[in-house]
Amino acid sequence: MAFLESGEFQYNSPLLLFGKTVTVKVEGKEVPARLIASGIWELEGDRLRVRITHTNQPSFKAEEPWEYKVSNSTEKKLVLDKDGEIFALFRDD
Repeated sequence: MAFLESGEFQYNSPLLLFGKTVTVKVEGKEVPARLIASGIWELEGDRLRVRITHTNQPSFKAEEPWEYKVSNSTEKKLVLDKDGEIFALFRDD
């Protein structure tokens, strides 16, 4: 995940379905399918709201924004809580 200063959100990750990586055949080999998405983000107090506006998976619809509580943030680390599930994101230099 990337949260750009412009307010743009970018996401690029293997596509998971029911906790398992989805694969596709490319040139005879099974490779992980990717979910590539972008949108906008906004921060209000300790609430982070992400709205996806574009994705490479036509069947993926995120009509409601994703909402997280920011549990902790430093220059290198962002810890988010979504309904008790904790996500730790780290900044690449």
